[in-house]
Amino acid sequence: MDKDGTELLIENPLCGNGSFAKAKRLNLGEQKWATPGEARATMLKAEWKNATKHVLVREPLARLVSGATLALNSDAYQLLDHGGSEVFIEAVVGLVHKGYSPTKTLIEFLKLMTSTISEAGWSSLPRYLHPQKGWLSAKFDVVIATHNIAEYFNTEGKTSCLRSNTLATNPSRRIRVMPSPEASALVDKVYHDDVSLFSRLLVWAPSESRIRLVDGYCATCEAKKNKNFVPVDLTAENAPSRGKQPRKTSRQSKTSKP
Repeated sequence: MDKDGTELLIENPLCGNGSFAKAKRLNLGEQKWATPGEARATMLKAEWKNATKHVLVREPLARLVSGATLALNSDAYQLLDHGGSEVFIEAVVGLVHKGYSPTKTLIEFLKLMTSTISEAGWSSLPRYLHPQKGWLSAKFDVVIATHNIAEYFNTEGKTSCLRSNTLATNPSRRIRVMPSPEASALVDKVYHDDVSLFSRLLVWAPSESRIRLVDGYCATCEAKKNKNFVPVDLTAENAPSRGKQPRKTSRQSKTSKP
């Protein structure tokens, strides 16, 4: 918390939360990847209301590449700790030993996700693979696309050591994946709700003339081309106030500087 209240980061998994929290001088909360509803349940009503709430969002395919890389380079205990079912974990371990190319590995991982969701639902997958919409069910003060984190701090006049490649895949990891048109098409199906939302979700930009979407396109330009285009603004007064699905909050300590 700063001297005027609180700074709260709802941690949408694999979107640069650690880098953002470090630059913002936030202390990680006790609850891993808490949704707005879960975070709100641990806070006083006034504390939640007065908090300056931030959330990060990321293009679905890029986030899935990070998620698949993390899952494929985790052991069974780590996958279990993040919520993976035993059946899913066994299948992931089997996929690791197939020796596929990075491109085919990602495609097969997405097919594994699809079959797991069909048979047992999202709860059988590690939490960091769940759709981002579960972390967006609240009114936020700031919604930032991962690729804009560094620019956000530069524009706000805050010192930051963030670089544009903050979330680059660690080259030392044994199993690597690579996107392809087929993988992109599968992501559109698996994360269809996120893809639909992100085509209209407004995110932070340094000026109103550069209002942008998660995929980088100009929302105002899109509105001119498509009369049916209706932007989604999570900072608006009518934004949802409670969440109910997939948990970690980052809050600034009382002793840290703003």
